This record gives sequence, structure tokens and C-alpha cells, in this order.
Amino acid sequence: MVLLLQAAFPFFGAEARTSPVQAAANDSARHDKVIMLVVDALSVDDFTAHRWTHLRAVASHGAIGLMSTRAAGPHTSPAAHVTIGAGARSRAGSLTGLTLMSDEVYGGAPAARLYETLTGLSPTGAVALFIGLSQLLSLAGFAVPTFSDSGELAGPTTSLPSMPGALGQSLTNAGRKTAAIGNSDIFSAEGDNVSWTPRRHAALLAMDAYGRVPLGDVGRSMLLDDPDWPFGLRTDYEATWDTFVSVFDEADVIAVELGDLARLDAYSDWMPPERMGR
Repeated sequence: MVLLLQAAFPFFGAEARTSPVQAAANDSARHDKVIMLVVDALSVDDFTAHRWTHLRAVASHGAIGLMSTRAAGPHTSPAAHVTIGAGARSRAGSLTGLTLMSDEVYGGAPAARLYETLTGLSPTGAVALFIGLSQLLSLAGFAVPTFSDSGELAGPTTSLPSMPGALGQSLTNAGRKTAAIGNSDIFSAEGDNVSWTPRRHAALLAMDAYGRVPLGDVGRSMLLDDPDWPFGLRTDYEATWDTFVSVFDEADVIAVELGDLARLDAYSDWMPPERMGR
């Protein structure tokens, strides 16, 4: 898809200009970092086709593999993200994409206040907050998570050993920091109403068991006005790169969500196939 080619080049090309990745590689005193590119709706053909040489070039600096992630319920993209973050088969709910920047206003309330009101937990130290925490924990069979003195996760109330945010919590317990960048937000229609729908699935890989992400930006500032795109918004790759550079030194695991393909996929019922392939 030409749109992917045009979008990906500025992001990866910026690496050559600033290259904190290369700087870290040259500094033996710094521990390894993990950078996850989350590109939902990207097909295997995009990695094997001759024209996608830039993707293989990026992969040559790390590792690439094919993994089939089975969820505990319907095999949806949100459930796959929850499963990876939990380290076990998990379910997704209607609120799974609802991670907000702490100062983002949702339903007339700042996200930090909304999070505290809904969960009873403190938002302190988080730049982004998963508002759907209670629903996801309920689906996994947990109440609000608790931890032993050694930092181990408390057991679930069901036989399913799935704790949402286990990956991020394990990293936090080890003194490491995570970051989430970008989103796959869309406009969705219900009857005659069209509304903005946050879909921030990369945050599910970076959040701790309390739904908190310490670094990054998953808000609307990661999007760019573009009249040639459905509903006029697409990923802002310069803003994405700038945010990546700003968190690189502090974060140990960085999940970057490049959501344009997922947005197009979500709009597939609105567009003819020939338009989708442009």
C-alpha cells in the first residue's frame, strides 16, 4: 500500500538524522532497550514483497518473527494486545482501547480525575492512564490487583492465570520504565451520530497492572490533519519521532503504535476496495 510507504519513510528516515538508537548501541555502559512497532492490519506480504525493503532494513537492526496470538475469547486485535501484555490468553472488552493522557478531557472530566474516581487508585507518576482497567480485570477474574512484599502478582480468582499489564508490572518491579507512543483512533458511527473513538492498544503492552504508563504520548497530538485521509486525520510521524526521541534515554521498553493501516481497515465498510488500495 503506497500510503504505508509514504508514512513509514519519514519515521525511519529520521533515525539517520538523530539516531539515539545508534548512540545507545555504541554506549556499552547502557543496558539494552526493546522497541516494539505496533502496526495492526499489516500483512505478512508486506514483509516479503520486494517493494517493502525499508521494513526489512529496520528489522535487520533487531529481530523479526511471526507469532499467532490466541486470545481467551474472540480472536480480535484488542484481545491480542491484552494477551501479549498479560503473557497469557486474555479477553478484551468494549473499553480496551480507552487509554487517555492524564490531562486529556473525556466526557467532560480530566482523565486523571476520571481514573481516580473509577478505580480509587492514584494516577501519580503516569502520563497515560487506562480507563478500562476495572472491566479488563473483571474479564480476567481479578479485583483491583495487589502485590506481595516481593512484588509478585496476587493470584486470580479464576483458573485463568492472566493479569492485564503483567509485562509492564514485571518491568516496573525490576526498576525498568516503559513508554507508549501513538494510537489508532478512529471516528465511528452509531445511527446518525459519528463520534471520536480512542483506540490506544500499544498502551496495553506498556501499562502496569494498575493501567498506568509512565512515559510517552498516546493522545491526539500524535495525529496530523490531512484532508486526503478519511475524516481528515492520520499519524503524525514527525510528532511520533519527536516523542520517541524524548523518551528514549529514560525508557527501557518503548511501544510505538503506527495506526494508519488500522484506521483504514476500520473504515473498510465506508470505502470501495479500489479506494482502499490507493
